[in-house]
Amino acid sequence: MLAMLEDGCTDLAATRPNVKWGIPVPWDNEQTIYVWVDALINYVTGAKAEGQDFWPADVHVIGPDIAKFHCIIWPALLLAADLPLPKSVAIHGFLTLNHEKISKSTGNIIDPNDWVAKFGADAVRYFLLREVPFDAHGDVSEEKLRARYEGDLANGLGNLVSRVTTLIEKNLDGVVPAAVEPTAVALNEQDVNKLIEEYKFHEALAKIWEWVAEGNKIVDENKLWELPKTDMDKFTSVSKEVLLILEITAKNLLPFIPETAQKILDIVTAEKITKAEPLFPRID
Repeated sequence: MLAMLEDGCTDLAATRPNVKWGIPVPWDNEQTIYVWVDALINYVTGAKAEGQDFWPADVHVIGPDIAKFHCIIWPALLLAADLPLPKSVAIHGFLTLNHEKISKSTGNIIDPNDWVAKFGADAVRYFLLREVPFDAHGDVSEEKLRARYEGDLANGLGNLVSRVTTLIEKNLDGVVPAAVEPTAVALNEQDVNKLIEEYKFHEALAKIWEWVAEGNKIVDENKLWELPKTDMDKFTSVSKEVLLILEITAKNLLPFIPETAQKILDIVTAEKITKAEPLFPRID
């Protein structure tokens, strides 16, 4: 965009000749309104509903192929009409499938609904947001989705929830005493919020998964499954620490995997904790 501006902008013709499907120009039957003049105005008119005006937009989320229209032509139209500009424009990248352009003509396509039916909507959301930076082009495949599903989701997050809830139900009858103080839990949620505000969703998820790894590390290093036999107080304290990590993790995951995150919150904040059903079941 900056390069285009530095090269200089020429006048923009607001009409096009011999386009039958466009909006006719009242004083010239051979001309129609240029679609990128006509269509962009709908953002402002469409933002009015039930007596409220939601313009300007907090963010335009668009693809790179139409960035010029949203970052140059659209602001110019708004300035000319003395209307406020959108607060920001976020331009996402394009995806390839198995390192080839997604194309109906070549048959290199995937219906995202097929992935959702197989892996679940939350898993597909997580995969797309974690695998490829929002503002970059990237490659996806079912093999990569399966790797994230089995590694990050099932064996990482899902396994942690299952391990700790199973042990708490078995050894504390599902009740962690409120008076028990956990060891220090230091998770920097501000870092995650900042990354989300900057559209660095893959980095935000990587940061959250550091918390998941920390929770699993605490379980392993303390041999949580053995503590009930030797030190019930420590077992209770460590269990509560892991529950707090899971609670904070789930709250931060709500924008990314809302259904699963809410399930985790319901599980770890319940008055009586029971063994969690698999959050990410095995897929053959």
